[in-house]
Amino acid sequence: ANRQALSQIVKASSSFMQMRGMDDFAIGVITQLADLLGGYPDGLVCATANPATDPPRVLVASGRFSQHLQAALDQVAEDTVRQRLTQSFALGQSAFGSDYMALYFGHKEGLDMAAYVDTSSLVDPLDSELLKVFCAQLSACLRNQSLIAQLRAQAFVDELLQLPNRARLIAEIDQRQRTPDCELAMALVDVDDFSSVNELMGHPYGDALLKALSQRLQQSVGAEVMLARVSGNAFALLGPPHSIRPEQIHAVTQLPLLVDGRPHRISLTCGLVGLEPGLSSGADWLKNATIALKQAKRQARGQHVVYTADIGELAHSRAQLLADLHSAFDKQHLFLMYQPQIDLASGELIGLEALMRWRRSDGSLVPPDRFIPVAEQSGLIVPLGAWALQVACQAMQTLIGAGLSPQRMAVNVSMEQFKTPDFFDNVLGALQAADLPGQRLELEITESVAMLGSKHVQEILGQLRARGIAVSIDDFGTGYSSLSHLEQLPLDRMKIDKAFVQQLGSNGAGRIAEMIAELGQTLGLRVLAEGIEDRASWNALQAMGCHEGQGYYIARPMELERLLPWIRNYRARLAQARTA
Repeated sequence: ANRQALSQIVKASSSFMQMRGMDDFAIGVITQLADLLGGYPDGLVCATANPATDPPRVLVASGRFSQHLQAALDQVAEDTVRQRLTQSFALGQSAFGSDYMALYFGHKEGLDMAAYVDTSSLVDPLDSELLKVFCAQLSACLRNQSLIAQLRAQAFVDELLQLPNRARLIAEIDQRQRTPDCELAMALVDVDDFSSVNELMGHPYGDALLKALSQRLQQSVGAEVMLARVSGNAFALLGPPHSIRPEQIHAVTQLPLLVDGRPHRISLTCGLVGLEPGLSSGADWLKNATIALKQAKRQARGQHVVYTADIGELAHSRAQLLADLHSAFDKQHLFLMYQPQIDLASGELIGLEALMRWRRSDGSLVPPDRFIPVAEQSGLIVPLGAWALQVACQAMQTLIGAGLSPQRMAVNVSMEQFKTPDFFDNVLGALQAADLPGQRLELEITESVAMLGSKHVQEILGQLRARGIAVSIDDFGTGYSSLSHLEQLPLDRMKIDKAFVQQLGSNGAGRIAEMIAELGQTLGLRVLAEGIEDRASWNALQAMGCHEGQGYYIARPMELERLLPWIRNYRARLAQARTA
């Protein structure tokens, strides 16, 4: 009989491990006790999630105790029953009497649970030991149940803010979409420049800012809107369309947040999406909201963009283009072309600009203004830029070996490349691999790179120039430079964007190019004009004081195989013109 009872206890343990929820667990206790005792007893099972603050409550009641179901333990009418269970909870142990047994199988780290059962006589000592084994097994199962419940909660709750997380948001959307005539809208809200806050103020301050913002958002939108944290500095607002309004969201930034006792102003960028036919899941919703948010980040920072099918199609095209670009890079379908740069006064070939190109398998070329922005936004530009630098340095060494090299090879550097910690080492590595002196290389940076942070930029540029590497600012006038910063940077050259050069024929429109040329001279820099397409532009730029130029009138970009004979022919024509 005892062996059979032990077998029942082992089987009971297995069934308890599969139960979900405390009510099911409590029902299982009564069921297993009935099997062990040979019939359903009069009894009840009580539990509390927090013994220190919440009184135990009756989860299951049978027989004469049925009227106490869901009652608090202190509301149980029979004093002896109430006292015996209270004592079991307090002592954390079971007790056996002539007409009862109080079985404790809770655990102090979490849920506490105990059962009271009427008996007709004192439980046999051997049976009481078996029941203690049964209680120990229940306690272990209950502890596992508690851990599983905690893991489930953690899987759906953001630990820092105690808000629903991404997984919980998706589950909520899936559930609400099953409701007939469901009307839903969602806003994805991103804190602008949050990474800078963490870098400057520290992560604890950033966490405090997120807490303050989450409280402000919740107060603003009300209880009918679900607020979730979906990533480091992004929140989602889910609710009826009339409650998800961009002006209401942006209104939370009108007053500064109070963070660690100090006012802190922020701006928010939002992507909004409404319930649409064909969205199969909450994950689709979140994907579309993310697409709208990214579009807003690119084009309407601090504002909002509403998702449309056109935006989705554009995002799909960009994603496909990025996938194709990854494949093209792996398959070596990218290559460099080189555009000559000349001295406008003498006509001498003084430099080359290395330009990245992409030829598809069918021979068609993908315009660089299509794939370069995608590479920059995805971060792929970092390995692409490193590759271009290595190939350009090798090409320059080839030209030196052929006796055809100009003074320098200019290579474009993106902001993403410049920000990498090993940027300087990568430049030196490319020079060393090609056995090329630094004086033969020029790096072209954009105005956005120049404005990254004057001290950091000064240090890197200073290290480059100490190795003989020249530095120029590309497409000057298209960004937002601080002239005081520019004056402090160790630069060699300023390039006038072709858009300003091509305006030279318009009435008064060439004034911008002239101002840039004058600024370059004031700063002691060489000035190079891009996009020279006729002799009139050449002459006008030279008259403005522009030193150098490149463009289709001089030469189109060409691959290295064509560049070698072009340089020979160009120098021969130049020499012939001088002797004529």
